[in-house]
Amino acid sequence: MKPESIKNGVQAFKITAKGMNGGHSGIDIHKGFASANKIINRILFALQHDMLIAEIDGGSLRNAIPRESYAVIVCKDIKKVETIFNQISKEIIKEYASIEQNLKISLEKAIMPENTLSQPVQNKIIQTIYSIHNGVFRMSPDIEGLVETSNNLARVVVNDGNIKILFLTLSLILLLIMQVWNVASWE
Repeated sequence: MKPESIKNGVQAFKITAKGMNGGHSGIDIHKGFASANKIINRILFALQHDMLIAEIDGGSLRNAIPRESYAVIVCKDIKKVETIFNQISKEIIKEYASIEQNLKISLEKAIMPENTLSQPVQNKIIQTIYSIHNGVFRMSPDIEGLVETSNNLARVVVNDGNIKILFLTLSLILLLIMQVWNVASWE
């Protein structure tokens, strides 16, 4: 993917989401903790027609629920971006108030990047991340409180024209099938 050159008359901002509980995607996924990657993407989704993305960096390990994420954007209409950002960040903080008491979402001026994504590429990335399920797919119908299948959007990196999206899907059904296959392969 070829990055776009920055045009004159724009301001760069860094959007940061941090302070979430995080946790292990196999042990804590059912607790409903916020994903920093999903929060940043939700903000970018709200802003997608008023900005261009230069960079995204969120999460760390593929089996960890992301506690921190940030995006660097450029925009022309600063007031509009600030208004939309303030509205969506208040909604998110209110939504997670009981479970993510340390959640902080900020918008601050940033150093102007050299390039951004094109609008069509940016929108495809935002929509793709938006569509990736994060959390429990299904609880076990047989064992109370046991997560049967889940997905964790663990790592998102967009930088210098490169895109990396890592997620970890865990399933007891898949593990059982693999276990049976492994046993059968030894015969």
